[in-house]
Amino acid sequence: MTAATPAERPGLRQPPGALVTRTEPEVFRGRQPRQVVPGPNVAIPRDVMLEIGGYDERLGPGTRFPSAEDHDLSMRLLDAGCEVRHVPEAVVLHRAWRTRREVVRLRWGYARGVGAFYAKHASLRDRHTLERAGREVSARGRRAIVSLFSRPATTARELVTLAGLAVGAAEWTLRYRLRPRGR
Repeated sequence: MTAATPAERPGLRQPPGALVTRTEPEVFRGRQPRQVVPGPNVAIPRDVMLEIGGYDERLGPGTRFPSAEDHDLSMRLLDAGCEVRHVPEAVVLHRAWRTRREVVRLRWGYARGVGAFYAKHASLRDRHTLERAGREVSARGRRAIVSLFSRPATTARELVTLAGLAVGAAEWTLRYRLRPRGR
């Protein structure tokens, strides 16, 4: 579980996506319709990490696609037949330390990373990732429309996220899937 703590200073924010609030133990096997390995709180045996190739260094903080390394790791662990366990007693405290502007930038980066993840794993032969991406885009689009007049900030957040997903997927596709081999 990842829990919020008081902000470092008044007015600082914590992006909700950084928090894992499930309180019941869960065991995941096989592909899942959602992300099941929380980035800020994970323990994996070294031999398992070596076997699946570790984190994809093209994804995550400090990269062109600054998130979704945990999404990618989750899918590869589950595809390798590993069992993922959610243990709510394992708690990481996550302090809010970003300004509103930084949270918007962070949301954009998160979305670009997730878009890249979708593009990395999407395949017409294996539709799981396409369906997962479709569900996310559809849900976010619905939230943006429903909140248009009642909660315009929610609409703005969802539109930023949808744009980031599209840009991340397009950029990954151009950079890694369509580029000529040997370059």
